Amino acid sequence: MKQIFVIAAVLILLMPGSIFAEMGPEGDTLTIPPGRWWRLPTISESHKITEQEQIELDQLYIHTRRNMIDLKGDLEKEFFELELLLDSSEIDDTACMNQFRKVQKARSEIVLERFKFVVEVRKLLGMTRFQELKEGFRTMRHAMPGNMPPPPFGN
Repeated sequence: MKQIFVIAAVLILLMPGSIFAEMGPEGDTLTIPPGRWWRLPTISESHKITEQEQIELDQLYIHTRRNMIDLKGDLEKEFFELELLLDSSEIDDTACMNQFRKVQKARSEIVLERFKFVVEVRKLLGMTRFQELKEGFRTMRHAMPGNMPPPPFGN
């Protein structure tokens, strides 16, 4: 019974980290959505994103996606090791907690990489356009059915 509770608690804590880790105090995300949103004509035109800025955003996106793929692989490995510990016949509390810390560190590395992308976007667009962009995405998100935050980084 104790092992089932531990597994359930771990799974709840490991729910899509990008969704919860980027939430602000009022439940609003602190970041911009995933994907190549700057290539959408309505967004690039309304926020005056130049062709050169789009090229720079593309390069940043490619670099970040490659890092994210590696980091997500690291998270999967650490979580697999945690599952092995939890599935063993004798549970070692210390080993489980140490492995859980490794899982949490791997998750935080993903969130950090995502935030680095946001900081670079902010630097590229400047404060005014970045704030307008965030507000536009916030408005769009609130209009979505279920009022859900955007999916984790990807696409």
